[in-house]
Amino acid sequence: MLAVRPDSPDVEQWEDTKMTDAANSEEPTAYEPMPVPDTFVTGVLPIEDLGGLLRVTLYADAHDQRGAVDRRIVSRLILPRDAFASLTRKPRPASPLESAAGVH
Repeated sequence: MLAVRPDSPDVEQWEDTKMTDAANSEEPTAYEPMPVPDTFVTGVLPIEDLGGLLRVTLYADAHDQRGAVDRRIVSRLILPRDAFASLTRKPRPASPLESAAGVH
């Protein structure tokens, strides 16, 4: 669940709301203090084992003038091994707030 921090100077009220939302949901609650851009990817390179962490390297295919495919790495994620399973959960629909903001 993506939670947007309300424009309120009362941080305690925000924390109470965040904790209530988290208690009523199986998904972790997070907020975006500043916009984070979406990154389009077309594939994933082999996942690297870094001990207790995994590195997921994402790429996007681009075509050059001859039509050859150029694979460009666009992002790398490093995450704990136990968080990796959450990447394979069934996707949820975007909330109306996220859709209106262009967040997916």
